Amino acid sequence: MLRIAPSFVIIADMIKLNPYARFGFTIGSGKINESYADDDDILLPDKSLSSGNNDFINLYEMEYSGGFAFGFSGSIGVLYGFSDKLSFFGEVNFSNLSYSPEKGKLVKAIEFGENILDEMPIRQKEIVFVDKLSNNYQNPQPDDEPSKELKSSFPLGSYGVNFGVRIGF
Repeated sequence: MLRIAPSFVIIADMIKLNPYARFGFTIGSGKINESYADDDDILLPDKSLSSGNNDFINLYEMEYSGGFAFGFSGSIGVLYGFSDKLSFFGEVNFSNLSYSPEKGKLVKAIEFGENILDEMPIRQKEIVFVDKLSNNYQNPQPDDEPSKELKSSFPLGSYGVNFGVRIGF
């Protein structure tokens, strides 16, 4: 996800030790990839998706995209000045971000070792996320159109510690 986080920074103007706070909002855009695999046997450690072992009975990969992520970010930290041009900083930061994709697309569908993606109708391969949805059981969604599902959000918040050197020119 590409994120842009315009922020306000409040910093104390002291001689050596300068505490500061940064806060603002975050906007982003990107994709989420989701994989699902199952097997009749218990999944053994050597049968993980990252190991490259494709002995699963069923393997599906979905890609969610479109829409924007919104949230807030901030940090509190301190700058320790070694000189006018060189200082060390350390900070604790957080980001509270929520992403609601607009569409989803099945990019891989393997069942019993066979790729079945081309055989599937569009309704099973593509999703359009909507704010409101009503099901009409007498007139179901056509197979040649993407399925419609209620929009949901993925939480993408984080927190951490940053530290480094600040060089001024």
